[in-house]
Amino acid sequence: MLELLFLLLPVAVAYGWYMGRRSVRIDEDRKTSQRSRSYAAGINFLLSEQPDKAVDLFIDLLQVDTDTIDTHLALGNLFRQRGEVDRAIRIHQNLVARCLDSTEQQNLSMLELARDFVAAGLLDRAESVLIKLLDDDELADDARKMLLQIYEQLNEWQKAIDIAEKLSSKNHHRIVAHYYCQLAEIDFSLADFKIIASRLKRALKADPQCVRAQMLLSQLYIKHQQYELAIKHIDQIPDLSPAFASEAWKLLLQCKPHMDENSFTSILIRWLEKTQNTTVALALAETIQARQGIRDAEAFILRHIKRNPTMKGFHRLMTYQLEAMHDDKATESIALLRSLVEKQMAIKPIYRCAHCGFSSKVIFWHCPSCKQWGSISPIQGLDGD
Repeated sequence: MLELLFLLLPVAVAYGWYMGRRSVRIDEDRKTSQRSRSYAAGINFLLSEQPDKAVDLFIDLLQVDTDTIDTHLALGNLFRQRGEVDRAIRIHQNLVARCLDSTEQQNLSMLELARDFVAAGLLDRAESVLIKLLDDDELADDARKMLLQIYEQLNEWQKAIDIAEKLSSKNHHRIVAHYYCQLAEIDFSLADFKIIASRLKRALKADPQCVRAQMLLSQLYIKHQQYELAIKHIDQIPDLSPAFASEAWKLLLQCKPHMDENSFTSILIRWLEKTQNTTVALALAETIQARQGIRDAEAFILRHIKRNPTMKGFHRLMTYQLEAMHDDKATESIALLRSLVEKQMAIKPIYRCAHCGFSSKVIFWHCPSCKQWGSISPIQGLDGD
């Protein structure tokens, strides 16, 4: 009898193990089925326009299974894109609170929560969340970029500089230069020459190709009647960006009373050779007219518009021709044509963004449309210079 019991013992153990495994599998199947039904119910709530109930249900599911974090992140993003930021915040806050076992998942949830706060205009709360993410090597750059957006909205330029200098992107130096220029423009009202000059020199150190910093330095030296230094910086502008030769000419014109005529003319000739800029050509034509007469000025403009046809050049050519005409009918026709060109020029934009095509009659260093820094410049070609 004892021998029979010993023989049945392994069978009993094996049966117990089998039943236990079966019980666990049944329990798992039951939980999976329950989760599937819950998700189906949540989707039904969404489809039937009952998002509050759907949010409650999905949050309850998170307590059951944190493996569904990607689904919840996507759901929160969906609500944010639909403008339902409060629900997105609620989902992402719950994710942050329940992902304590995974730093990676918690930080991802915090990044999305910061985006929710920005969308809701809660910039101070977004900032505090993003600062905590700066220690995460993988998310630090994303956090810095969002912090820059916040500091730009708040005009916190020094904070923006501190963050931008740590960005890993190649173009961060260009952004830093514009931030220094923003600070310098604010300081212009304080009339503190040393502080403004220091900021602009830091801008040029960050980005030696920064046209804006050269223009601001020129304005600063003109304001303080240091014309030689102003001319030195103005003369560099067309080298940095030929499109800005027209802007350089406006600054040089302010220095003209403090220059001899030959120096002024030689600078314009050099700029024209480099840029073929119509505004510069028109300025040279005025000098030629004063020295040699209107016929030579007309011939000069005619040669220029053959190389670089523009509405500006054509308008000036017609002006010269009108002054030399004696035929009343021809004069009337040319005058009408010049008037039409003048009206067309008046309605055309002067500046255009190279990134998104936004156009304007005034220059913006930060494009209002695509938010790129330094992407707007004077229009070139037939409608520009």
